[in-house]
Amino acid sequence: MPDYSGAPPRAPLARRAGWPLYRQIAADLRRQIEDGELRPGDPVPSEQALVERFGVSRGTVRQARATLRADGTIGGSQGKPLAVHGATLTQPLGELISFSAWVRSLGKQPSGRVLHLSAAPAAADLAEQVGVAAGGTVYHLERLRLADDEPLMMERTCFPEAIGRLLVGIDLDRESVYAALAACGIVVASARHRIDAIAADAEDAALLGV
Repeated sequence: MPDYSGAPPRAPLARRAGWPLYRQIAADLRRQIEDGELRPGDPVPSEQALVERFGVSRGTVRQARATLRADGTIGGSQGKPLAVHGATLTQPLGELISFSAWVRSLGKQPSGRVLHLSAAPAAADLAEQVGVAAGGTVYHLERLRLADDEPLMMERTCFPEAIGRLLVGIDLDRESVYAALAACGIVVASARHRIDAIAADAEDAALLGV
């Protein structure tokens, strides 16, 4: 693995019109992975190493790393250093990874179909889970998720207003929510998993083809 700890910093990145610096850094790290300079299992260079290397702020580096984590290029369990993912990426329950990244790890193309996105007052039980006051505004997102255009799952998500409104106007048929939020500097840090087997209602059955 390359050692950047003693390497001289590179010249600051040249700004490209319409392409934020954090995306340029993310692209450079992707190139290193594709070229084999960073291999599956290698730790991702630290924030400080990337700050010195590219001559940018720590916030810019955090956005770049968040972007790569959102699309599954890098990842790590809570409390452990980020590492480069391999081609055989899996999704253990102790690690967060987006649907898009998981599907790409299977060699398929992720996509979706937004069925519903709207704001509404939160009922008391939902408000407690989302962390808003009862009656506070939340955004409900419902999507059919596909892999190579084959229906794979129904996704129903609820966001606090401050997060949900960031998704309005984004092409969520194609864009990963994780990636969209990461581009805004918001990283999903932890989650609780609950897995149930239930009977599909008529609407879900028709959408999923079951």
